Amino acid sequence: MIRLSEAIAKANCVDDVGEEFVREAWNLLRQSIISVEKDDVDVDDDEEEEEAVDGAEDADSPMAEDGDDNDADGEPQQQQGQRQAKTKITYDRYMAILNLLVRKINTEESSTGEGMEHEELVLWYLESKEEEFDTQEEVEAERELVGKVLRRMVKDNILMQIRGEGLVDDDDDDAQRSEKQVYVLHPNCAVEE
Repeated sequence: MIRLSEAIAKANCVDDVGEEFVREAWNLLRQSIISVEKDDVDVDDDEEEEEAVDGAEDADSPMAEDGDDNDADGEPQQQQGQRQAKTKITYDRYMAILNLLVRKINTEESSTGEGMEHEELVLWYLESKEEEFDTQEEVEAERELVGKVLRRMVKDNILMQIRGEGLVDDDDDDAQRSEKQVYVLHPNCAVEE
């Protein structure tokens, strides 16, 4: 990767290898035959992270009750619990879920000309993986994970989320969240067969 970064810098007539050249080399290697180790995927929303930070700040505020909210380390229990709530899955598992969902939505769009509703898509996914679950808790955990993966796919412009009249904005209030959510493939998403 170092040599590739240096070659990219030379191709751009630059003596110093900058961060942008390393990123470009990383992307080239990632897309080539050579396998580059991939990091785990964080499927939590930025909104959830902001809520966790807000909750932690509230626990530290002077208005918070004194005494019982801290654990043995002196760290607020609420903040410690929210740090552990972050959801990460392996890249391979994320891609497996992503590919299943994209193929299903693509098939549905091709046959009906419309996308798939959120609940219908999640139910289809859970039914397709039914033999892998032993308990109801595993099913519920997978349901939550698929919801997070879908939100990540929207964030990464793989899917578009549509409610009622048009595209969904991140600023929508909770009342609109109860409406039907329909997922369609983003026009820039390439479907692999």
